[in-house]
Amino acid sequence: MLSPRICMTAAGLVIHHNQVLLVKHAKLKIWLAPGGHIDEHELPHLAALREVKEETGIDAVIHSALPMPSNHDSEYLPVPLLANLHWVARENFEARCQSTDPSVPHATKLWPRGCEQHLVWLYVMTPMHPDQPVVRNEREATQIGWFTAEQVKSLSTTDDIRAEIIAALTYSAQNLTESN
Repeated sequence: MLSPRICMTAAGLVIHHNQVLLVKHAKLKIWLAPGGHIDEHELPHLAALREVKEETGIDAVIHSALPMPSNHDSEYLPVPLLANLHWVARENFEARCQSTDPSVPHATKLWPRGCEQHLVWLYVMTPMHPDQPVVRNEREATQIGWFTAEQVKSLSTTDDIRAEIIAALTYSAQNLTESN
């Protein structure tokens, strides 16, 4: 049985004053956390920070979902709030399964890397400089904005993404202070 091609991705939910920074994805036409593919040899949390900066102009700080032990010989990395695996192009998988060489990714305009599923590492972040203005990356997003939990309920997005955003806002309210 052929397994789906999984692309590793990372995203950051930047939270400030009980609002979350979201982008309206240019290709997908839905609101979501700034994020994208993890580059080769890149750590997931660094990819999330890079993507937030690229898509919003915001320098952010990651907050590990679990306390980090003091390190001796190991480098402990921030724990994401959530990780999920979801289909992005089941049709790419089906086309690859039908092809004469299923080892070759089926690339499309929307998914040029041939992604079939995304494994997303989703981190909670706060702005490093709270007064830093957001700057929308016009290639990546058609809109950008800060939203409360109530506003998130009516945004054009998927139910899973909405639940992730609400979970991050709830986590932030319970675990972070404005000085974090």
